[in-house]
Amino acid sequence: THEYFVITYVFRGECYCYFGGEEFHFKQGDIWFLNTQVSHKLLLPGDDCVVFHICLRQRSFCSVLLDKIKNNEQFVHFFVNSIFDEDNNPCLMQFHIRELSVAQYYLFKMLEEYYDQKMHSQEVIAYLFCCLLIQLERNCEAEAVEQEAHRNGRQKNLDISEVIAYLMEHQQTVTLQQAASHFHYVPAYLSRFIQRHTGKTFLEFLNGIR
Repeated sequence: THEYFVITYVFRGECYCYFGGEEFHFKQGDIWFLNTQVSHKLLLPGDDCVVFHICLRQRSFCSVLLDKIKNNEQFVHFFVNSIFDEDNNPCLMQFHIRELSVAQYYLFKMLEEYYDQKMHSQEVIAYLFCCLLIQLERNCEAEAVEQEAHRNGRQKNLDISEVIAYLMEHQQTVTLQQAASHFHYVPAYLSRFIQRHTGKTFLEFLNGIR
């Protein structure tokens, strides 16, 4: 366990991560986020496996990154709940980064800044990390739209009135992840859907209902 968040990216090969009594198999291009509370073990099965760790202190997140990603509810929920709400927190977020993609470019630029140690490199790394989170959220939304478009040959129509009714019924306990799962969408897509129709973020809208 660590006092910081661990973000692991499989640059080459494959590896295994163990936590919560389960084994997770990660392949080249996979990136995953672990919160500060989960006990875990990483196994690299061979010398051909290369992984990079990004270690993010809680203090750094609160003082440097939170304001920059405050509209990215999927990641804000993950990081903030890990720090302040131990009982209601996802322990893992997993994504896949394609070769030569924008997200991979941000990762490689972060590594370049880290190893070169030029002037203001830490500030640049922080901004690149925020860009990476935004790009991962964009990828999730694009994948959700594509999945829905292929379901029954057309995109499922989501009615804002159904979303509002669900939030009102479960206002005391509902989270963005739970609402997204109920409507079969990824959290990033549902968050943007609510903001597009109400002019408010998920949390702002939910607090208004409460």
